[in-house]
Amino acid sequence: MYENMLSHSTFLAQAAAPKGDGMFSLLIMALLFIGMMFILNSSQRKRQKEHKTMMDSLKNGDEVLTAGGLYATIVKIKDDQRVEVRLSDDTRVQLNKSFIQSKVSKD
Repeated sequence: MYENMLSHSTFLAQAAAPKGDGMFSLLIMALLFIGMMFILNSSQRKRQKEHKTMMDSLKNGDEVLTAGGLYATIVKIKDDQRVEVRLSDDTRVQLNKSFIQSKVSKD
């Protein structure tokens, strides 16, 4: 009885084994990986391009959201990547441009 079960399980294992050396399945997995990396990188590049366009279009008086979650109004843009923003009537701080997360629409 055990010999019959052993030969039956050996037959099933051989039938389920892939034909060939598995190069085709490895190629398919590599192509899927490359495709996923391309999709992820292209969407990230698109976001970076949109952010750079937004950063280049900043001007005095624009309301922005900082990376720290503060809403501020741009008072002065300096040449060395610094931006002076107004948080309230009597509070002004200088930020690096990279800390501006988004421009707040006035709608």
